[in-house]
Amino acid sequence: MAIVTSYKRARSVARLLTLLCLIGALVIFFQHNVFVRPSVKDHVRRSTQQPADLDLAIKEDDWTTSNNTAVYSEDDNTFRRIHSRAADELTPWERALGNGCNYMNNLESANPTQTQWTDWNVIKDYGWFRTERTVRYDIPASVAGAVLSPKPKGLGAPAPNPEGTGYDPIWVMWDQTLQTTVKDLKTGKSYNPSGGFYQTEFYPSYGIIIADNNLSPKGHIASYPSRWKGGDIVPLAAWSDIVFLEWQNICTLAGQHVSNLQYIFRSYIVNEATQEVIWQALKNVGITDGPPKWPGKEFDMSTNEGKAILGTANGNGVAWIVMSHRAQLGTKTVKSVVVFDDQISDTDRAHYTVWSKPALMFKLEDYTVPPETEAGRKRAVANEKRDSWAELAGGVEDVA
Repeated sequence: MAIVTSYKRARSVARLLTLLCLIGALVIFFQHNVFVRPSVKDHVRRSTQQPADLDLAIKEDDWTTSNNTAVYSEDDNTFRRIHSRAADELTPWERALGNGCNYMNNLESANPTQTQWTDWNVIKDYGWFRTERTVRYDIPASVAGAVLSPKPKGLGAPAPNPEGTGYDPIWVMWDQTLQTTVKDLKTGKSYNPSGGFYQTEFYPSYGIIIADNNLSPKGHIASYPSRWKGGDIVPLAAWSDIVFLEWQNICTLAGQHVSNLQYIFRSYIVNEATQEVIWQALKNVGITDGPPKWPGKEFDMSTNEGKAILGTANGNGVAWIVMSHRAQLGTKTVKSVVVFDDQISDTDRAHYTVWSKPALMFKLEDYTVPPETEAGRKRAVANEKRDSWAELAGGVEDVA
């Protein structure tokens, strides 16, 4: 009888201990997943080529504006998800939104990293060949209405001059398609041609850059690997650097100041990841039949939608132009982005995700950096610790 009683007591104690263990496990689970917001993952990514190319630690302060106000409210589920998940778990929208928040934070910081490329004359030293036209071309049809229509409907810029005089507009292409290996005179290192090209229209008197047809060196190599002879890509390869240096050159020739830059267009977007973000941004505001015709739909950079579009492959180069060339441009930021599509027919709008090739117009504005705050000082220290940040300044945007 005593043996039976002892057995029952032992079994009761074992059950009690098991129950206590379960309760303890539940308390720990709720503490870490419900009551306490997870910290920012070290490997949320920001990249100027593909979102998965480069790991970059993001501190919580990086998700705040210069005046120490959170970009999202604490109750915003998107804010919580992006903070708590690894980059490879993020949706395209979340990844773009995270990138866009980073870009805006750095655009409006006191000391964004500046590019090392400031001399237009060195572009050709890295195997880039320049072609210029002032006649026999048209402004891309996808943005022509916005650019050429008289104010206030459009920007009131002139069409290409049939006689080929003047600089408003001027068409320039820099390409690496010649089968010539170049040698860096400083390092002695040789670089093979990548096949990349950047085709752009400039209106120096009107403050307009139109990104027409572009494929970065890295993008071209990925698309046509059999043509690549191997080795490293030339250091001067970023769309933002080459296009800005050309803008600076054209402004000098036209007698305009580089700080006159006000609008950057991305025409006829075919990048599917960018399109997906644009479709989501429009759906978020109740637009379900695709991008409206010009004047389109404008998203301020204070909105999630604006930041997400800036964080796409077709927006990040704009951020890099403004951010990494502050010494030449002055302190500017991206104010908003306008989404539009003047080419899709009313019939095709029923299937706009297939037929629409939208255009984007980024509006720039002068910006005054607020007085430094404690949060701002923390961000500055964090930026200095990022070895990859300096590398990004000369990196390659995903231009498609």
